[in-house]
Amino acid sequence: MAASGELHWMHKHPEKIRRGSAHGKAKLTEKDVVNIWKLFYTRPDLTLKEIGGYFNVSEGCISMIVRRLTWRHVLVPEIKRRR
Repeated sequence: MAASGELHWMHKHPEKIRRGSAHGKAKLTEKDVVNIWKLFYTRPDLTLKEIGGYFNVSEGCISMIVRRLTWRHVLVPEIKRRR
């Protein structure tokens, strides 16, 4: 039986997990993520697809960033939400 929960390797050693720009396949940096947040919340005229075009990533990637499903380790500035 495979280890799960608190016994799983990733739970025991979170410091060894490469997150963000430290991951070898990352297209974005932590600074890019902060800029995505700023664009999303200060420029309501821009769509997710347009923001993704600026950073050469998909609309889905931008959506997951602003909903805090990915890049959760990045501290984002307090910005008045547009929605």
